[in-house]
Amino acid sequence: MWEFIFSLDEDLRVIVVLHYYQGFQVKEIAKMLHVPQGTVKSRLFRARNELKKLIEENKKYSAEEALKVIEKMPKAKFDETVE
Repeated sequence: MWEFIFSLDEDLRVIVVLHYYQGFQVKEIAKMLHVPQGTVKSRLFRARNELKKLIEENKKYSAEEALKVIEKMPKAKFDETVE
């Protein structure tokens, strides 16, 4: 999976690593990167879609396997607010 993550644009890759691998919440990432929470959420959305596309194109995984990998990634919660 890392080969696909490293192929993402930096703005997407950073957020994926912070959220899915370091465990930071959307609001924490937004504060760290000085961007709105909506930006973090949209980048996570774009990153998941790009990862799905990369996995499917690579043919290393079947389309079904790619979907399973992406679906296991938790989605950003839209009700998180900055305190």
